[in-house]
Amino acid sequence: MDCFGVIDFETEKATVFVPKLNHFYKIWMTTMDTTEFAKRYDLIDEFKYTEEMEEFFKTMNPKTVFLNKGINSDSGLPTLVPDTMMIERVCPNTKIDTEVMHTILSESRVIKNDEEV
Repeated sequence: MDCFGVIDFETEKATVFVPKLNHFYKIWMTTMDTTEFAKRYDLIDEFKYTEEMEEFFKTMNPKTVFLNKGINSDSGLPTLVPDTMMIERVCPNTKIDTEVMHTILSESRVIKNDEEV
């Protein structure tokens, strides 16, 4: 299940986009709607469906979008990033930065606070 997360650095709010799965998935796995995700993961400010990403970015119209694009040092696999064509289409003046975020997030995995230790 491909989910995407957005952190608005100005408001410090996190939004997670989850796919809307049809009822056939209930045969093999637990399916949740956005309300159930919100109850289960209460640290996230908002859950939306992936189908709502385009409208979200159109409304937000950010100056820069930082994507976590890089190679996972443990698995050697590339990170999953959303198709930038959608962002470029709905927010043509938005800069897409694929260089900075992966390094920052990789480093944050190494540094632990007292709670994490």
